[in-house]
Amino acid sequence: MLALFGVSGKPATIERVTSLHMFESSPQSKCAVAYLLKKPDTEDSLSILVVYSVSTNMILRLLRCESEVTQMCTPGDDAILIVGTILGSIYLYDLNEFDSSS
Repeated sequence: MLALFGVSGKPATIERVTSLHMFESSPQSKCAVAYLLKKPDTEDSLSILVVYSVSTNMILRLLRCESEVTQMCTPGDDAILIVGTILGSIYLYDLNEFDSSS
């Protein structure tokens, strides 16, 4: 993941984890982690959301947010991820939209 967001062959670095969310769906098999990444040789940062499968230890989704994520939540199912940012913006990610099994 760090190489994907790197510049000129240099990987990005993790500045900090800004938010963590465990999905409420039963069984609880997914979690989302928001990272603030720093691009090499610049002051540019970007916020990345990674949805993991806890049961299979795999990345399910890799999402980008325009500003630093401070909070995340989901409704009772795992179809939508609601994200709040440091700027007060709210993002809604439809996780079914990216589902390859439908």
